[in-house]
Amino acid sequence: MKYASMPNASALLLAGLLATACSEPSTKASPSTESKPEDAMVAQEITAKAKVISIDKDKRLVTLQDEKGKTATVWADPALVRNFDQIAVGDNLVVRYHESLAASVTKPGATPAAPSVTLGAGRAEPGQKPAAGVAGQVVATVRIESVDLTNNIVTFTPPGGSGMRAVHVTRPEGKKFIQGLKPGDQVEITYTEAAAISIEKQ
Repeated sequence: MKYASMPNASALLLAGLLATACSEPSTKASPSTESKPEDAMVAQEITAKAKVISIDKDKRLVTLQDEKGKTATVWADPALVRNFDQIAVGDNLVVRYHESLAASVTKPGATPAAPSVTLGAGRAEPGQKPAAGVAGQVVATVRIESVDLTNNIVTFTPPGGSGMRAVHVTRPEGKKFIQGLKPGDQVEITYTEAAAISIEKQ
């Protein structure tokens, strides 16, 4: 799982929200219908499965075959994969992934939230089927420098003023969001990502 670092994370987050986030064909994108007009949100959920076709117990290697027939061999890190001996040929590895991006304009005069990164992880208890999960959230506030509604281009400065960025807005949610933006606005962006991996019997 990937996590962006500040201050570059804010550029990636705003670009993703306004432009191409949630564009994978295998995902289910769900724009928010309850957000206020000045807010925007997109989210996606992905579930993927692969079957265990062989195991090398000594080397902790597991060979998987996905639903399209492609195979890959992965190493089960002892620090992450507890109860490795319970994995058997024929088991299904299930990966569930969630990603969401939200943006809102902060009130005039309000102090922007400090950039933050929050991470968390967990794994199966001894004796249970192997499973693990990890989640993270990035929060950052950017300053809008210019809004070109004719060409749908937004220029902004990330936290710390490390140079302006520009994004071309293509998503409907993003185009609606920038209608109310003006230079000087502070936009708070929240990016949340989580993944869960589990082994299920056939």
